[in-house]
Order: sequence, then structure tokens, then C-alpha cells
Amino acid sequence: MTISQEGNPEPIIEAENEKVDFIKLQVQERDEELAKLKKELDQSKRKHHEEVISMTNQLNKAKKQEDTLSSHLEQRHKRVNKLVEEIGQYKVKVSSLKSELQEARKQAQEAEKKMGSSQAKNEEMKSDIISLNIVAAEATRSKEETKEQLAKKNNECERLEEEIVLLRKKV
Repeated sequence: MTISQEGNPEPIIEAENEKVDFIKLQVQERDEELAKLKKELDQSKRKHHEEVISMTNQLNKAKKQEDTLSSHLEQRHKRVNKLVEEIGQYKVKVSSLKSELQEARKQAQEAEKKMGSSQAKNEEMKSDIISLNIVAAEATRSKEETKEQLAKKNNECERLEEEIVLLRKKV
């Protein structure tokens, strides 16, 4: 510390005191800024934590939705497979009925050929032909019913396939 020319140290002390006061003021301002930044950091952490919880909840909800849709899709897939199996069975049945119908027609034709020999045989054959025609008509009716059922099953299968495509798009 130097003493002024007049020998009075007070102006120097006052200048030093002003510097100290200025430094104290700067420290106080920095402390206030630091406290403000800590408060903002705490708020940011709290907000981040809330966002993480919200996103976790959304993720859990989406996973549950995906599981539900997957289960629903699996059930639909099983149903479609069952329908495909039923359609296959109907096709086999239709094929069998076609064979029966062809056999019945063949027998009816053979019966018509045999009719020429005698009147008694003719009456008997007419009865056989009528029976065979009834069997043929019944087979035709059964075939038509089976075709209708097959068409309904095909339509249902197509509708389910469209639903599966929509569900897959959602997933």
C-alpha cells in the first residue's frame, strides 16, 4: 500500500474498498445467476422425468395394443384356415356328388337301352329309371346346395382375408 503524497492513506483504502464492494457485487450476481441456473436445471430435470414417464406409458399402451391386435390377427388367421379346410371338404363332396350323378345318368342310360325287350321289363325299367332320375335329381339338388355353401364360404374367406390385410396394415 502506498501513501499518497500528502501522507493520507484514505483515498487508497476507499478505492480498495470500492474494488472489494464491486467484487462482492459480482460474486453476489454470479451466485444469483448460479441459483437461477440450478432452478432451471431442476425444472428441466423434472420436465424430462415427466416426459419419460409419459413416453413409457405410451409405449406400454402401444405394446398392449400390438399384443391385442396380434392375438386378434392370430384368431382371424385360424378362422381363415378353418374356412379353407371346410372349402376343401366341400370341394371333395361336390366332386363325389358329380361322380354319383354321372353314375346315376349312366345307369339311367343303360336302363333305357334294356327297356326294348319286353313290356314287363319296360315297366320295371321305367321304375328303375324313375328311381335313378330321383337319385340324379337329388344329387343335382345336393350339388347345387353344396355349390351355394361353397360360394358363401368363399365370400366369407375373401372378407376375412381383407380384414387380415387391414389388421396387418394397422400393426
